Amino acid sequence: MATPIPRVSTVLAQLFPGSFDAVPFDVLQTAVERGNHIHEIAKLICLSMQFKEAYPFVEADFPEDSHIIRAIKGWLEKYDAMPLLVESRAVHETLQYAGTPDVLVKTGPKAIRFANKKVLVDWKATAQVLISNHIQLSAYWRLPDYREADHAIIVNINPLTGEITEYEVFKYGNGFFQLFCKGLQDVLNCEIPEGK
Repeated sequence: MATPIPRVSTVLAQLFPGSFDAVPFDVLQTAVERGNHIHEIAKLICLSMQFKEAYPFVEADFPEDSHIIRAIKGWLEKYDAMPLLVESRAVHETLQYAGTPDVLVKTGPKAIRFANKKVLVDWKATAQVLISNHIQLSAYWRLPDYREADHAIIVNINPLTGEITEYEVFKYGNGFFQLFCKGLQDVLNCEIPEGK
């Protein structure tokens, strides 16, 4: 029987066991639901940009989320961004882990920075961005179709105000991917080839 391919989230759980044990269940559940809801809005907005006819975005379907919609659309406009891949699952060919990054965009010439570049975006709606979020994005960046990104950014949206804080994640020199590989090795209980 073949070993199932671990997801990035499984590896992060291995690296940070019990991270949320001290958080009351109802608080954690509310945070997860909020995060999933904001991700769904971001996905629908991006799909509507990519495929207008097939995925029209109806803002009226989200009457209490105008600040979130404004934040996501504002970020995409600020970067003159066009989605290329939206929540498209990928598997690393050599290391055999899977992930579903939020969105890969191509910025336009009017972008406030990273003009005419491919940017891997990870939407968050958390009180603070954690090291595990950086490790997650670093692992996504190595996946096929996403490794061609020039930059990677965590876009943290305040769920109450819609205010955005950006965190750039660098591909090399920070140890994030090495930490991920350590966790992957623990999950798979095997050796990770050098240089992968």
